Amino acid sequence: MKKLLLLLAIPVAIFWQDIDAATSWSPLGVSSLKFYVNGQYIGSCMANDYMTGQPSCSQNGQTATTLQLGKNKTGTVQIKVTDQTDFIWYEESVNVTAGDCNYYQVF
Repeated sequence: MKKLLLLLAIPVAIFWQDIDAATSWSPLGVSSLKFYVNGQYIGSCMANDYMTGQPSCSQNGQTATTLQLGKNKTGTVQIKVTDQTDFIWYEESVNVTAGDCNYYQVF
């Protein structure tokens, strides 16, 4: 997993899932998840990995990355979650704010 980098002006994207999400993957044949931001691969985890609650800004969740907004204080990024076969389970635009931890819960 990537290390979480905290800088005041740079937003952070943290992907995470709870036990309910983690246990839902096995019956679907999903063994691992891969995470992307703006088309760039940022990390992966085993599908049965989970957090007992939303991670804090100092935790990585299932994976985390910093985001580049340039001089903007807010922006929109494309997130995507795929499985080990590259099947897309989630793909959407997410609004982010500079200096914030921006969480994306996989469910």
